[in-house]
Amino acid sequence: MRSLVDTLDCVFVVIFARCRRKLGVQETEEAWRRAHYQMAGILLFPIAAVALIAGSLVFVAVDRGTFLEHKRLLQIGTIALSFGVSALLSRRFRQYLNAPPQLGREESEAEWRLMVGFRAISIGIFVVVGVVAVLLHEAGLKLL
Repeated sequence: MRSLVDTLDCVFVVIFARCRRKLGVQETEEAWRRAHYQMAGILLFPIAAVALIAGSLVFVAVDRGTFLEHKRLLQIGTIALSFGVSALLSRRFRQYLNAPPQLGREESEAEWRLMVGFRAISIGIFVVVGVVAVLLHEAGLKLL
């Protein structure tokens, strides 16, 4: 079983390869930039889920005001977390810009399955957190 960091590396390599195939091998830097943006877009759902959980826990712990009063701080925290994760991943994925992996003619079945599974898990995390939040709200816990 792969670690989360290894999985993120593998997913980025697949996205980077897709962008390189689409733009051409000569446009490596632009392909890397697009791959980085796509990776950040995929991770947006889990980041939003973490922010929603953290915001709800802070709201319950503080036990003052309404959730809407805490909303601005939650939005700022989500943006800061997104930028922080993006900066860390940019630093980590810079190695693939300096020494791009060998590019196959087409994507393998294993790479395709990795991408489908990763996207499903990414969106699934957000959906599960949203459903749990709605169920808690219906049960009387005022989080939303």
